Amino acid sequence: MISLDNLLIVTEAFKAFPDDVRVVEIEPADEGWGEGFSPVIENKLTEIEEAVWSSTRS
Repeated sequence: MISLDNLLIVTEAFKAFPDDVRVVEIEPADEGWGEGFSPVIENKLTEIEEAVWSSTRS
């Protein structure tokens, strides 16, 4: 399995990122298989989307 952390480290080592990269990671409450978000994340999607949009404006 490829983790996000390792992917970011390797990509940076190869200087493959553009100058401005922002990563937003949401830890899953349940790591099982399935479609969609958990109810916890579903209820916070508006807040998460606003945080992502805000980070692109700064």
